[in-house]
Amino acid sequence: MLLSQSVINTGRANRLQGASVPIPPTMNELISDLLKRIEVGELRPGSQIPSTQELSDHYDLSLSTIHRAVARLREQGVLVGRPGRGVFVAERPQH
Repeated sequence: MLLSQSVINTGRANRLQGASVPIPPTMNELISDLLKRIEVGELRPGSQIPSTQELSDHYDLSLSTIHRAVARLREQGVLVGRPGRGVFVAERPQH
């Protein structure tokens, strides 16, 4: 990337100004965004997060990247898995 090019956040993926190829966010950016959504109350404690496929489509990331990000947030106690039901925001996120 040239220094004169700036990154524009489209909500789904970042794009270089003047470039037509989207630049997907990194796993750490995904984690940061999910944490922000929890902080502002978009994802409330006890609520189910979007499915892996929905997250993949929204962030334009591979399913494996989504799985790794969710696993990291589960390890941190921010998310909890409920077998057969999905992944939910922990009642008291600890991040």
